[in-house]
Formats: sequence, C-alpha cells, structure tokens
Amino acid sequence: MTALAEKVGVTKQAVGQIVAELEQAGMLCRVPDPSDGRAKLVRFTAEGYDALLAGFDVLHELEDELAAELGEALMRRLKRDLAKLLSVFERAES
Repeated sequence: MTALAEKVGVTKQAVGQIVAELEQAGMLCRVPDPSDGRAKLVRFTAEGYDALLAGFDVLHELEDELAAELGEALMRRLKRDLAKLLSVFERAES
C-alpha cells in the first residue's frame, strides 16, 4: 500500500480506501507478501484483470476514433505532447 501511494502520489489512507472499495467490488485481493510477513500484496482478481483488459480495449477504440478524425500524424504529435506534459507534471510533484 505504501508503494502504491508513493507511485500514485497520494496518501496511504487514500490508496487504502480505493483498494478496499475495489476489493469489495471483487476487482482486487490482498495476499501475504512472501518476502515480508507483515506486508500484503495487492493483486487483480480474475474479474479485475478482465475488467482491466476491457478498459484497454475501450482506450484503443477511442484512440482509433481520434486517429480517424485527426489523422495519424496529428495523433502521434498529440501522444508525444501529452507524454511531455505528463513528465512536466511528474517533475513538479517531486
């Protein structure tokens, strides 16, 4: 949970709440960490993994629709520019 909170840039409590809600919905489960008896690992359930893959399918469909509207060159530029913007935000959070 601590590692997730650090990666996402939110508090451990916020991650704990989200994980608890996703666990209650059957998307995630917590399992003992074999390398640290006090820690738990957060894993996708089969249902959660299927939902993740379905989400990626939707994302790809949206990207395809955008590319059809904007053209491949503009879509590549948009992705590049968004990646740059994300890196600026990530540096600002540090």
